[in-house]
Amino acid sequence: MHVVSKRLTEYEQIRYIFDYLVKTVEYDSKAPDNQNIYSALVNKKSVCAGYARAAQYLLQQAGMECIYVVGDIVGQGAHAWNIVNCEGKYYQMDATFGDPVFLAEEENMSVPQEIVNYDYLCCTDEVIIQTHRADESMGYPVCSSDDLHYYRMEGMYYETFDAEEIRSKMRESFYLGETSFTCK
Repeated sequence: MHVVSKRLTEYEQIRYIFDYLVKTVEYDSKAPDNQNIYSALVNKKSVCAGYARAAQYLLQQAGMECIYVVGDIVGQGAHAWNIVNCEGKYYQMDATFGDPVFLAEEENMSVPQEIVNYDYLCCTDEVIIQTHRADESMGYPVCSSDDLHYYRMEGMYYETFDAEEIRSKMRESFYLGETSFTCK
């Protein structure tokens, strides 16, 4: 991995590391050492603990506060993810849920491998608690700001439904050769 440039904003560094982990690590519940950073950064196969520990390490190396969060996924069991401090505000981040291989394995779905799920990049507690439950005894910081959520940052978040505007954005995406279109 290239060293993250200090010319990038904190958000851009977080997104770069999120993308790096999603695109280079394969979710594999049978991977050796899958509960640690080594499995993610060296073996490139891991589970949630490896993704979260790698994200924590890389973000801390970039000079940002990143917390390793433990809890569970409703109906599935134990899970780990991160809370990151960006410009003085805390945000939830789950690189494991960004990985299409994870979606394919956990939800028994066919998902194109080049797709990245950005739903859990710099999101709020309100978003993450729909699927995640943090261990309440840990006292994690509140993540209430959604100003850096991926879809807002990329102009893909709509407060109201305007069919023509969304159709126009979909056509634009198609003509740019993108394999999918996602908005919130």
